Amino acid sequence: MHLFKVWDQTRTKKGLILIKEPGNVYVDLILKASQKLEINGATVVLESDGTPVEEEEILIAVKHETLILLEPGQVWLSSQSQCEISESSSGPNNHSFMSLTSTETIASTKSNECISGATEFLNNDSSSLDSTIQASNCNLEFSWTNFVIPWEKIPQDMLQCCAQGKRDKYAITEIVHIVVNEMKQISESIPSKAFKIVSFKMVDKYPATFRDYDDDGVVLGDGTASLKTKLQERYHYLKRPHKRPVSTSPETPLHLAKIKKNATAGCAQWAPPYQKAGAAAKNKLNTFLDDASDEFFHLLEETFAEQRAFINNVDPPSITNIKDQWPVLFKVEAIKWHFNKVTNGNISNLTTNLQLKAEKIVNFGLQHKIIISKDVRRDSAEIIALEVFARYFQENIYGAFYLKFQVYNVFVSD
Repeated sequence: MHLFKVWDQTRTKKGLILIKEPGNVYVDLILKASQKLEINGATVVLESDGTPVEEEEILIAVKHETLILLEPGQVWLSSQSQCEISESSSGPNNHSFMSLTSTETIASTKSNECISGATEFLNNDSSSLDSTIQASNCNLEFSWTNFVIPWEKIPQDMLQCCAQGKRDKYAITEIVHIVVNEMKQISESIPSKAFKIVSFKMVDKYPATFRDYDDDGVVLGDGTASLKTKLQERYHYLKRPHKRPVSTSPETPLHLAKIKKNATAGCAQWAPPYQKAGAAAKNKLNTFLDDASDEFFHLLEETFAEQRAFINNVDPPSITNIKDQWPVLFKVEAIKWHFNKVTNGNISNLTTNLQLKAEKIVNFGLQHKIIISKDVRRDSAEIIALEVFARYFQENIYGAFYLKFQVYNVFVSD
């Protein structure tokens, strides 16, 4: 849970915004702050000096600072210049700053002086304003926070299903098609974060319809990740050429792309934005003795992006490499924390869930000839279920999973 102090550009509208996790803190802040301040927020900057805040991790790190939410086209102005502009807008006719700079005859000498002073300030500070404008332009994708889901274009029977919390695959597919078509009307080039923002809006409107369940009705997630994938897949499908080119050279070989897709399944935080924590934090964490203290978990959080970048390398590190570079990852508490962080789940529920699903997983393995009947009689259903997973994803359960936990004397209960 995070509390932010947010003002508008004029510093006249102010509010405290409470954001709860899990979710995208950056997107949620822009949406809720826009609603509270009654503006169309697009970018966030520091009130003190106008430094753009463009990433979720940075936003959380500066949450104790006062933030300004800028609308599209707005730039940060210091409180001094804002005061000068406010003074220039006062007078018997209550003209605004823009109206004072128009071709109208201005009678007030004082107002002219205020405008001149504000203009001089803007000229003197042009370099900082240019950098702020440039940063804002780089972050224009967040203007998608103003995108309105075209619910009025969706057939009434489908909207009724959504209102009743029903999950109809045909209806969801049709809604995805309509939404993507509407997004393409705004721009043919849609950034990835736009789909994330739109998926949050759709789930917020009809959470029960877009929530992810398994076959037994167990909730797997709020649905934003899977809905974002559906939106992106539809968008990329519409961008495909009608004919396959004579020769193609994909950036990632097909077999590697499949391996990555399997490895990232269910991992909400597989590859967070890279941020180097520094050698001091890494060394302290790897030599930390008290693995149950708040500082230990703080160091894990601080170095998490660097851990994932190391593990996700194009040439994956061996167990020996991991032990040399990140020995802390073989501590029980670190393993549990890392699993929970990557999956947004809870490893404590793993044993129970595996016991509940083991029989179904084993039957799946038999039907698809991943295992044979004599394998089932050899061991417990839970162990056989793990073997089904390993063979399906072409992993060696005893050469990888077992080795990691036994060779380095790491044991996890259950």
